[in-house]
Amino acid sequence: MQIPSQELMTKDNVTIHVDAVAFFRINDAFKALCNIEDCEAAVSEAAQTSVRDQLSTAAFDEVLHDREEAGRAVLAALCKLTDDWGVVVDAVKLKNIRVDESMIRTMGRRAEAERMRESRIIEADAELQASKKLFQAGIELGDGALGLRLRELQTFTQIAAEKNAMVIPANFDPGVVHAMRHLGRQQRMKLNQGADETPVPQLEGLRVVSNHDDKAKSYESAAEDH
Repeated sequence: MQIPSQELMTKDNVTIHVDAVAFFRINDAFKALCNIEDCEAAVSEAAQTSVRDQLSTAAFDEVLHDREEAGRAVLAALCKLTDDWGVVVDAVKLKNIRVDESMIRTMGRRAEAERMRESRIIEADAELQASKKLFQAGIELGDGALGLRLRELQTFTQIAAEKNAMVIPANFDPGVVHAMRHLGRQQRMKLNQGADETPVPQLEGLRVVSNHDDKAKSYESAAEDH
């Protein structure tokens, strides 16, 4: 039996149009004659009610991707309604599930907004981790405030990349760049320290002093030259 097409709204507020069919048989003619006037019309009306009640409590994805389970839920509800009619409903099948174009566009915008939200969360987390690492780098260089200066320098680098231009701050300090380079060398030397026990240079302010080299490289001088 063809169940008339219905328009209904799912639990997550998606409007859908559903076409379904029901398979039933009369197993008690006496009840069918005494309890209902038109067996097919009564079953059809009960089926429409069951489809509407069950699918409106399910999410759109559940209805769309698990039609068999949705059909079984409708069948269980329909059997309760027809229990005293002398009728046995064997199965309910959901044939077509349609969504209006306007709703498809709305769902697309929702999905895009969700993707943007997740992207911003990931970007914010990455930014937080980068800030922590830069601040830690400043601490290792001897001054926690230097980490903030490194972060400022990274911001200028990002702006330059986006604008395809060179950005030179008015208070640019070349010593910061030298300090960053030194930090990278220092980290590499720490990794190899166990192998050759070469003393790791220590940073004093912006001056690097090696235990094996009496000549100190002054980053303050480099800053003045620039």
